[in-house]
Amino acid sequence: MNTVLFCVFATFIVGLYGDVHHLEKDPNDSDHPGYCNSSHTGLLKHGETKTLPWCIKAECHSDGSIDLIGCGVTSIATPRGNKKCEPIKDSKKPYPDCCDDCIVDEY
Repeated sequence: MNTVLFCVFATFIVGLYGDVHHLEKDPNDSDHPGYCNSSHTGLLKHGETKTLPWCIKAECHSDGSIDLIGCGVTSIATPRGNKKCEPIKDSKKPYPDCCDDCIVDEY
């Protein structure tokens, strides 16, 4: 039983924080040294992070690339069938607090 609970919990965590998109540096943007620039994030200093709408964290790297990290969605197999777990997003909180809670709905 403990093994099953651990597997479900591990799957939930991987799904919850596993939604990452990587934006490469725009090779045509030479006007902003020391910054990352994207239409999604605007200008960010190297090393800077900020929470975007829809509970997405943007991380600016020293090579000018940006990681966009969201709450993610996961499925959980239960004795009653598969269930979809989608985090509740509170856009007033910073990431990851904006995606702490989860509601489990049947497909």
